[in-house]
Amino acid sequence: SFLWLNSSSEVTVGDRVHIADEGSTLVIVNVTRYDQGPFRCRAFNPVSNGTSDPVSFVISYGPDNMVLAVNGTSFPVGSNLTMLCSAQSSPPAQLWWEIRGEPQSTKGPILEVFGVTKEQTGPYTCHAFNNHTNTSRSVTKHIVIAAEPISNVTLTAQATDLVEFNDSAVFTCSVSSGTSLSYSWLNGSNSVISGGERVQLSNGGANLTIRVTRYDRGPFSCNVSNGISQEVSPSVYLKISYGPSNTSMTLVPMGPTYRTGDSITLSCSADSNPAARIWWMVNGMQINRTGSYLQLQNVTESNSGNYTCIFHNNVTSRFTSESKVIKILGKSVQYSKHSDNSQPILNRTFALTCQTTGTVESVAWMYNWSLLYSDNRRMLSVDNTTLTFNPLVMSDNGNYSCMASNAISSATSKSLLLDILFGPEMAMIEGPDFAEVGTTALFHCSANSYPTCDFTWWFNGSEVANTSTFTTASLSFNMSGLYTCVASNNVTGGRSSATRMLTVVGKGLIIVLYDLGLLFKVSVGLIVL
Repeated sequence: SFLWLNSSSEVTVGDRVHIADEGSTLVIVNVTRYDQGPFRCRAFNPVSNGTSDPVSFVISYGPDNMVLAVNGTSFPVGSNLTMLCSAQSSPPAQLWWEIRGEPQSTKGPILEVFGVTKEQTGPYTCHAFNNHTNTSRSVTKHIVIAAEPISNVTLTAQATDLVEFNDSAVFTCSVSSGTSLSYSWLNGSNSVISGGERVQLSNGGANLTIRVTRYDRGPFSCNVSNGISQEVSPSVYLKISYGPSNTSMTLVPMGPTYRTGDSITLSCSADSNPAARIWWMVNGMQINRTGSYLQLQNVTESNSGNYTCIFHNNVTSRFTSESKVIKILGKSVQYSKHSDNSQPILNRTFALTCQTTGTVESVAWMYNWSLLYSDNRRMLSVDNTTLTFNPLVMSDNGNYSCMASNAISSATSKSLLLDILFGPEMAMIEGPDFAEVGTTALFHCSANSYPTCDFTWWFNGSEVANTSTFTTASLSFNMSGLYTCVASNNVTGGRSSATRMLTVVGKGLIIVLYDLGLLFKVSVGLIVL
């Protein structure tokens, strides 16, 4: 087996490196400058190994990675200029020079120019050529030969009292002496960068125009340089009027809902220069109050409303405002009760009303201590204050209460027991069908009713009693006939009646037969109806 080494590193197979003939041949395609070697081949077998003599290659490459070194880019007239040019190349590249496009007689890596003149300002170029690779490269630097140093830099502004978004600051930077000038601008310690419509440079950078904002107060200065000297101007400050903007209104304590009797402090602020004048409005009406603060003491519900502070800057002539809505609620929902002006009568319409004092924001109803929801028979009004039954059914019996609340309190009414009135229904008479002459007959009338109903008894069109139980006088034959009980409920207005036929028979003519627990009544003889 074989192992290939490039210097002390093992050669690895890749896109450019191939090993053939069972490892005895190494092929390198498209050699680079790093393939010079020395290369060695090491051979192994089970009993011995050996390493070949090294083989090195001469790889021609370049020129590339050129560097042109010079101690500055600006030089005063009469000074000496030295440049050093280098390039990576094998064999070493041939170097020659150009100044401002004109070939120089100087060959090699060093260019020296003594006693430079202003006319020698321009591009300095080093050219490199490798006659083995037949490749050329060059590198260029621009050199400025300044006529004189800079002195007496001044900065002026057309105006220094300006209004944000309305005005522009126009600065001019000037020097008493100096050429090939370069300008940079500072706002405090920050560089001023031109761009867009707000910041513009002109006249070679000597003029700066800024459409001012509140952040352009300065100090502004200009820095002038030409490579051999630099000088910074004295600072100029601007007075920028702005605002009012970034307005805010603060409520203490935080709102917007308060109890009657509370004290509230409203404070307004805005970014403004000069400070904005502030006055107040309530529900669109100006009040006799100015300044940043408005105090409300022992407030009542009448203090509820929309509070606005108006800001005005008399220099910028700008107005703006800030508003908040304040809501003053009664200390609590002080009372909550039912109103039931009508009677709860079965199968009729009935309503319960929740009556409250104080400020109420919501009303809810409870049925047997569970929340009641509106349905197609039990309906709530829009404000939930009225619960209507249409109609009442017996399952509506139970305990009802209403709960009224606002943002700061709630109150629940006493529970009302709804007991539905009904009847009378199913009047019925208990009593005999036959009775002997000379005796009395006892009848009892009953009916389902709430409240308890009244009873009247009628015989032959005449009222004979007004109690639930009726006992006849001593019977005669002419007292046979229909006995009617009328049950009436003076609350529901309902009536129900029942009729019983009584037959008066002769004495001793009633035979009562009992058979299998059943009562049979048989009359014998003449029956007088």
